[in-house]
Amino acid sequence: RASFEITYRCNIHCVHCYTDPFNTPSSIRQELPVGELVRILDEMAEAEVLWLTLTGGEAFVHPHFDRIYREAKTRGFLISIFTNATTVSDRLIEFLRQDPPFGIDVSLHGVTRETFERVTQVDDARQAQDSDLVAFAELKVKGGLSGSMAPTSTIESRMKLSFKGVKSKE
Repeated sequence: RASFEITYRCNIHCVHCYTDPFNTPSSIRQELPVGELVRILDEMAEAEVLWLTLTGGEAFVHPHFDRIYREAKTRGFLISIFTNATTVSDRLIEFLRQDPPFGIDVSLHGVTRETFERVTQVDDARQAQDSDLVAFAELKVKGGLSGSMAPTSTIESRMKLSFKGVKSKE
């Protein structure tokens, strides 16, 4: 298993994110060129990595995401993508539909719009995530669509879930 951070770029600025301090023009200029990312994919393939998670920042905002994804797929990796699911376009969904990833893991930053915006420091990102989650669900990836709850919104989610009669796991 390997997690491959292909970019610092991200469209949101989560208060808990360890890569956000690098989401700056000067850091982005220092990112590895695509050829170097492909070379690293080769090294991982030689090391017999099978499970590969593409992440960032936000992997989907890398300007060469499509090429990186295709290069990883041709090397036989079972790919999962870790995303905030707020930047998905129809073009991206069509691209992924042609050769879907094994799984998609979405970072969930809040049950309410207020919490989501407080955590991500971006207005209206929750609405984008809601529509993107629907688009991802329609892809029907083999490994499924899963979510990771941000620590800052865990208490809120437990409260909301318990009101609906669903018990959260400890």
